[in-house]
Amino acid sequence: MHILIIPSWYSKNSDDIYGSFFREQAIALHKYGQNVGVIYPQVRSIRHWKSIITGPKGLMIENDMGIPTFRKHGLAWFPRVPYANSWLWVWRGLNLFSVYRKEHGQPDILHAHSLLNGGLLANEIYHRFNIPFVVTEHSTAFCSGKIKKCQKNIAVKAVHNASSRLVVSKPYAELLSKFFDTEKTWQTVPNILSSKFENACACPDKNQKETFIFCNVSILTANKGLDLLIRAFA
Repeated sequence: MHILIIPSWYSKNSDDIYGSFFREQAIALHKYGQNVGVIYPQVRSIRHWKSIITGPKGLMIENDMGIPTFRKHGLAWFPRVPYANSWLWVWRGLNLFSVYRKEHGQPDILHAHSLLNGGLLANEIYHRFNIPFVVTEHSTAFCSGKIKKCQKNIAVKAVHNASSRLVVSKPYAELLSKFFDTEKTWQTVPNILSSKFENACACPDKNQKETFIFCNVSILTANKGLDLLIRAFA
């Protein structure tokens, strides 16, 4: 199967953890014999004014461990107008898709990671080329009150048209169902985890039932609430 992945944010390289789980999933699918590609409009904020001159520009194509990865570098010219920036992101994404399609053919399915803005782009491609898409939501913006009404109005179109709506936890599935208030259901599919963690988190003596090992895997940032997690474990 030819799968085109459309992440809303993505790793700059193999050492970058920003969106690394999207890249790891793409690599895992490729290793299991799937034909996988990635397109990503890599837009940066004009608030970082130096990057206007020094930052990368235009189309970049790379082979990332067998995965053709197409990036379109550009600027988010409207930092205070999320609707306008989403439109610009989708427009650049459509240009990327056109180049990708010419070189690698039409994919069988699209997998968008997060509605804003990968899901919006997948929805637009679906309308133009009748390619089905699924969307997996990861962003905490929906549960922290950061989504504006205009963003919700455009995101709900992708929710409605997606062949499947996925999310990484059951509580989040319930939250999104209430947030969008549609009959469309959300399925829970957790993030993939390397088999290395099976040994790292294994109980040293399985016969000692009183032994229990907690394992947390996340980036060390304040919004992950690791201070609360440590106190909860205690």
